[in-house]
Amino acid sequence: MVDHTKTLIHDAKQLLVQLYDDYDCLGNWTHVDNVVHHRWLKWLGFKFINKVELTPGNHFYEFARLKGTT
Repeated sequence: MVDHTKTLIHDAKQLLVQLYDDYDCLGNWTHVDNVVHHRWLKWLGFKFINKVELTPGNHFYEFARLKGTT
């Protein structure tokens, strides 16, 4: 990803459009300390839903974006 950061940023929104051809909702978890990832997800239109402890002492934010939202 480091070698292709500009390409990834440029193409990410178009990739989401293509993924929504097959899915109505996209989501996952991101570690609470991964601030750069959070900023990128917000830029893509994802919303943070929940803070969860997936393993003892490891907290994550659950995030999602519905088809047709920004």
